[in-house]
Amino acid sequence: MNTVKTHGDTLKVLEKHSNKSIYTFIQGQHHGVDIQDFVPLPFEGQYSEDEMYPADYGDVFLSLKHSGKLDVLLSQGKEYMLVLNPDNISDAVDPKILNHLIQSNIEYCMEVIPTSLSNPEESDLQSGKENFQSKGNLKLTDKMWMSMKSIEQLLERIALKKEKYPMSKFFDRAIGISVPHSRYLPVKATSDLLLLQSDLFTLSEGTLSRNSARANPINPSIVLGPEFEKVSDFHSRFKSIPSIIELDSLKVAGDVWFGTGITLKGKVSIVARPGMKIVVPDGVVLQNKLINGPGDI
Repeated sequence: MNTVKTHGDTLKVLEKHSNKSIYTFIQGQHHGVDIQDFVPLPFEGQYSEDEMYPADYGDVFLSLKHSGKLDVLLSQGKEYMLVLNPDNISDAVDPKILNHLIQSNIEYCMEVIPTSLSNPEESDLQSGKENFQSKGNLKLTDKMWMSMKSIEQLLERIALKKEKYPMSKFFDRAIGISVPHSRYLPVKATSDLLLLQSDLFTLSEGTLSRNSARANPINPSIVLGPEFEKVSDFHSRFKSIPSIIELDSLKVAGDVWFGTGITLKGKVSIVARPGMKIVVPDGVVLQNKLINGPGDI
């Protein structure tokens, strides 16, 4: 799904892949239905009218329907769709999840990740926000599975409703399914980039794999200061990405520079005071360190 601004560029790229079945449609190809009738998730904020291209599931379904692509896909026998956010680089179809949805005749499924070590396999979405939050301390991701045949049913039901409901309320069989953290890796800042360019992950033939050497199932918490905000500054301040297999958390702020072959373990905080420059030398190992000056390394 493209915006009006991106559609032309996408079509140019797809000219190189004319042998593949890739369909495109433009966001906003709908009429007669109020987008604000859709409440995608139990506790997701609403988008203002000033936002030109809201990442709203209702917009996806309406645009898919009115572009004619929904009918095309249904005529081809397609049964399920997976809606993905483009900033999540771990996006992939998991056959295990798809098989579970088919066998259980699920209409709507949201992938969630545990915020603690508890990892329930499945949670019922029907009871709404309170019940959903209480099951395993789960965090919503942007991955949503849906029965293709349920889309028209969803649009019809919403047209009849006068009140706003969470999207799961429109289905008889809606679930949240807990997935590993490796299926939710959004890249929104250079701190995310550090995580993904480290030895914690490898990319092979388009598939992202997590290093099995890390025992902790939760990824390290990484916070980089404004000095690292731009990608160009990020790359200039890291000669190479440190090893973070055993890292729990990292905080970096101020005029800090990293050499090559550095290993970070445990909890590491490096904060340079105003007017001070800290250079982490090549090959150093920092474990459970609080650094406020060169002498602390």
